[in-house]
Amino acid sequence: MHHDHRVLFVVPDVGSNHMNRLRSLCLICDQIGWGWHVAGPSATGAIWQPLAGTPRWTEQTTITDGSKAALSSLAKRARLVVACKPMPECLLPAKRVARQHRLPLMIDIDDPDFDVRRAVYAQPQWKRLGKLPRRLGRLAKLAMAERLTRTLPGTTSNPMLQQRYGGIIVPHAIEDTGPGAPHVNNAPTVAFVGTVREHKGIDSLRRAVASIQDAQPVCLKITADAPADAKPWEQWLGTVSIESAHRLTAEADIMALPSIAVDYGTAQLPAKLLAGMMLGRAVIASDLPPIRWALADTGLLVEPGSTEALTEALTTLCDPQKRASFGKRARERALTMFTPAACAAVVASLFDQLTGSATPQAS
Repeated sequence: MHHDHRVLFVVPDVGSNHMNRLRSLCLICDQIGWGWHVAGPSATGAIWQPLAGTPRWTEQTTITDGSKAALSSLAKRARLVVACKPMPECLLPAKRVARQHRLPLMIDIDDPDFDVRRAVYAQPQWKRLGKLPRRLGRLAKLAMAERLTRTLPGTTSNPMLQQRYGGIIVPHAIEDTGPGAPHVNNAPTVAFVGTVREHKGIDSLRRAVASIQDAQPVCLKITADAPADAKPWEQWLGTVSIESAHRLTAEADIMALPSIAVDYGTAQLPAKLLAGMMLGRAVIASDLPPIRWALADTGLLVEPGSTEALTEALTTLCDPQKRASFGKRARERALTMFTPAACAAVVASLFDQLTGSATPQAS
């Protein structure tokens, strides 16, 4: 590794699941021979749980206390600063340390954060008028961050975000560990791998799986804690490590991504979609622009929020031969578009432009 080529990634919370996007950027850095370090505060006091047991991430992640000195010390070894979200709590410290050390600054955008936060801050709360000045202040700071973002070079994870904010497209980079289990099961397992949020559509998925149990036994595995109404055919696995998530995906027959068309769902490209494609899984996913772009015709796209559409797609993919056909095509597409090597050239070129030096060859 060439220590004179090093990126300082500044994140808003090293304990959040945004670290999964950052992990993919670090895989690309490894591919092009750049060193990296991650820094930011943590609401939990630790790094994101799926990475917490990985020595390299523990060693190369610094939990800051909000002081300028912590970032400044790390920036002394960097050639480039990357703000890993355009939000003020991340962008402003990154801008400050980049200016202090005369380093180029770029931005990575993985979510429609501006749209979501603007909607939240602008909501009328007539019973809480005393907090109106605070909300207006947040809106003003958000507008300032958005103006700054549009002046910076950067990367986005999918074409929808690129249309909104510019930059170059760098999708999530997924390591190729070979295809997953062969598609032979007549009683398939459906997996939802990731953090359960309101926009992820888990309720619709649960209803769809329940609706076919009499005709076709299907096991649903979800990486979250079990709710009070957990069903016998459901397995709730809690938060799992990166390695466990990979095994679960590799062994699943069907990957389900039933995102609904609200807030983050409209412009977010789930990393687990690309992981499922790389492992040759049969994918059922909501027909939203970023997902449609990534999956193309290599899986089944369904109307967002429709339990009926999910049920029909699940029924179709109970056929092992159909799953094998979709999985093969999905893996071929992922190998072409979503490996670190596939993303390397465009990132190396951007780093070269920003730092005025040639990217080293990976050692």
